[in-house]
Amino acid sequence: MIWTDLWGWELEPEDNGQITVRCGCFVRIVEVEEFHAYEPSAYVWDEGWTCFDGAGVEFYVSTSGNVWLEPENKEVGMIYAPNARKVEYMPDMCEM
Repeated sequence: MIWTDLWGWELEPEDNGQITVRCGCFVRIVEVEEFHAYEPSAYVWDEGWTCFDGAGVEFYVSTSGNVWLEPENKEVGMIYAPNARKVEYMPDMCEM
């Protein structure tokens, strides 16, 4: 389970349809294409936006702050916020 203090992040009008994301050691700006609401029947478990970078690479940016590379559906980063923190929790073997 991954926790982030970006949970519930929203795209604001002053963002001009752009989201800054961090993928590995790179920070890039992606352009928002379409918003996807939470809809399990369409396999959308975390609402967010379909976005494209300047090279036309497709990403899905969720409201929880996670960035997914599409169509591979692979998590590659998170929304870039200098003061954000991300903590990964791994359960003990006895909890499984």
